[in-house]
Amino acid sequence: MKSLLAGLLLLAAAAPVGDPLTPIRRVQGKTMVQCTGALETIMLLAQLAGGGKGATEYQAQARARFALRSNHPAVQETAALLKQGFSYRELAIFATIISQAPYFTLQETAEVKELATRLPGPDKEFNMDRLFGYSRLVHDFYWDTRLGTFLRAELPIYREALRHSLPADLPAEAHVLISPLAPVERVEFTRQSPVPATYVVLGEPVER
Repeated sequence: MKSLLAGLLLLAAAAPVGDPLTPIRRVQGKTMVQCTGALETIMLLAQLAGGGKGATEYQAQARARFALRSNHPAVQETAALLKQGFSYRELAIFATIISQAPYFTLQETAEVKELATRLPGPDKEFNMDRLFGYSRLVHDFYWDTRLGTFLRAELPIYREALRHSLPADLPAEAHVLISPLAPVERVEFTRQSPVPATYVVLGEPVER
């Protein structure tokens, strides 16, 4: 029993922890450019919720890899949110509000409350509870599917995406998030917390 416990502890110590995409970042002038596991988890959920084959080879590969998880509660809730007031922009905002992968915790802030107002119905407390429930579903999806292992295996894709030239019309000192799994080529929004900042999510150009 002791040897088994020791072995389990060694495995736990050796297991990768933290956001698998943390190394994928660079600074260009005053602009931070990076990839995050939280954003890619939610963009994958959006891919699975939307059906289809994916606009790029990598998106098609990811959809095929996780197709059997399309009935996961996190995918179903993502589809429901997209039908009930959210767009890919709101999903991207949510991905910057929750804590980094693999934790996906959510704190009650003014920005979360603002996001809740974009859902239907007069009961804002219910909408808040729904967003907290969604963060837990995202967490479960990440662990149930071993998504962290997949993202680590695909680090070369993200390193290559990080090398792409940035658009010339980026706002000054924007936070740029590169997302090869995003179903759209560009999403832009402003957050006030922890400090006022403009975020720009750049997806992969659609293959012709």
